[in-house]
Parts: sequence; structure tokens; C-alpha cells
Amino acid sequence: MNKNVYIVHGPFQLFNCCEARHRFHENEQNILIFIDRGDQRNRDQTLRILEKDPFDEFHHISFQSISDKYLYPIRIKSILKGITNADTLYVALYRNISSHIINTIQPNKVIIYDDGNRTLSATDRIFRKKQPEKFRTRAILARLLGRRLDLQFTKTATYFSLYDLPQVPPENYIKNDYQYYKKTVSALPVRDSVDFLGSKVIGYGINEKIFEALMQQIVSFYHERGRSLRYITHRSEPLDYLEKVAEKLGFELVNLPNIIEVAYAQSDTFPCEIATLRTAAVSNLHTIFNLPVRVFEMPQEQLATSAKKDLQGIYQNFREQGFKLETLELC
Repeated sequence: MNKNVYIVHGPFQLFNCCEARHRFHENEQNILIFIDRGDQRNRDQTLRILEKDPFDEFHHISFQSISDKYLYPIRIKSILKGITNADTLYVALYRNISSHIINTIQPNKVIIYDDGNRTLSATDRIFRKKQPEKFRTRAILARLLGRRLDLQFTKTATYFSLYDLPQVPPENYIKNDYQYYKKTVSALPVRDSVDFLGSKVIGYGINEKIFEALMQQIVSFYHERGRSLRYITHRSEPLDYLEKVAEKLGFELVNLPNIIEVAYAQSDTFPCEIATLRTAAVSNLHTIFNLPVRVFEMPQEQLATSAKKDLQGIYQNFREQGFKLETLELC
């Protein structure tokens, strides 16, 4: 029987791994490694998905102390020792712990799956360089601590992605069009309100004052069209602050117990439209549930050059998917 390993750090990564497992690895041995860095909401949402869709073997590894940052090879040695002869290993955008696991287990095949629209910039970076990237850590220290951080696998891996990745050789690319989850979807009534999907923008070139001004423009946009707005929070957003903005601007704030892909699958209605400033979740929801998408393009003059380039790539990808884009102004 084939043996497959899946490394996840959060609920959306697990969602993608469930898609891959059901699509490619039914009736095989499937092992899940959850690397938990201490975020309660992240942990709860991950475990809720796992309750409904369990794996054959599950390892919950908690990394929360300073010592874990350096001594993780010792912490996970016994777990990895028990995982031998793995056929396929799934990982999202690689981190040092994930890379150590890959180089220790040495599976026959590595598949890199999506972790939001960061896939676009990361894949471009990987294939733009002739040599694999290296972690910014001292080689001598890494060897002393037993870390195995070689990133050669990024050049030879297969990429399982919702996005078209022209940099990746065709033989190393598999389109993730959510075939499994599409089969579970039923037609539902559509309500006359918009779901606006939050994302990690505050602190990433956008301060609270700018964010509030942008949200005012978005609320006015839909008010002029006779539509109400539900703001679906991202698990990394500051809830206390958002509650104040929602009360001031007059929109509903919704804090879902699950990631939105799961919440929609369990819903009894769909919004007439979904919108965002930048989250990749709109692409997933459009693919799975065939919902119309509108993206509000943030002003970019206040961003650093690298952040501006990444954001321009994200918006270009949204255009290629056929989404409607509206330009916001920096007030």
C-alpha cells in the first residue's frame, strides 16, 4: 500500500491536502503532520476540519517555546523515524521545519500545494534563480543542531495549484480545480448581500487610518447599489479594531468558526457576490461554488518596492481569472 505524508500549518493547508488525498490517494495510507505554532483560532479551525475528515495517522506537533525554534530536530526525531518508505509528501510554501522533515523522510515525490496567493511570488522566485534558495541560517549551526535544510526539492517538485504557473515545467504541474469539493456542492438560494473577505493588510503597508478610508469607499460603493455588506474576518485580523470600524461605517462583522471554504459548504444560502482587497480565498470560492467576484484594488504608492511587485502580481492574476476590479483611492 502506498504511503503519503501531508505537512500542514493551518486550516486552509489542510483543506488543500484533503482535496489531494480524496482525488489521488483513496484507499492508501495517509499520514498528517500538523505543525502548531500556538495560535488558538488557527488550531481550532484545523482540528474542526480534521474531525469531519480524519487521516489514517495524525501527529500534532506543538512548537511554542524559544527552544523549539532551535531544537526541533530532536523534538520530532522519534516521529520521523517511524515514517519510512513514503511515496508522496505534500507541503505548502516551505519553512525550515517542513524542509527538515522532507530531507529526513526523503519521499519518492514532493508535491508543493497552494498556501494562498503567496504561491505566485514564491514560485516566481524559485524558478528565477538557477540555484535553489537557502535559508538564512549559519551552516555550521544548522549542522550542529541536526537541521536538514537543503531546498533542492523545490526545483524537482510537482506543483499542485489553482494558479497557472508558467515557470513550472508542464510535466511538474497539476491543476487544482477542486474536483473533489465540487462534487459535494449543492445549489442554494442567493441572498441580496455581499460577503467581503478580510485579509492580512493592516501592518503590510496599510495602517489603520488608510484601512478605514478604504473600507469607507467600499461600503459606499455597495450602498449606492442597494446592497448590504457582511465582512468575513480573516483569522489573523485584529477583531477589536474591526468591531469599532464596523460599528462606525455600518457593516456587519462575521467571525466564522471555520475557514470560509468549509463554512460555505455547510451554509444554507450564498451571497450575491464575494469581494476582497487581496485574499486568495475568492479564487477558491469562485472555483468551487461558481460565485461572482469583485476585487477592490488598493493604492500602492505607499508600499515598499517588493510588496508593490507582489501585490501587482496578485491583481494581475485576478484579472486573468476574469474578476471585476475596482480602483480605490488613497485619501
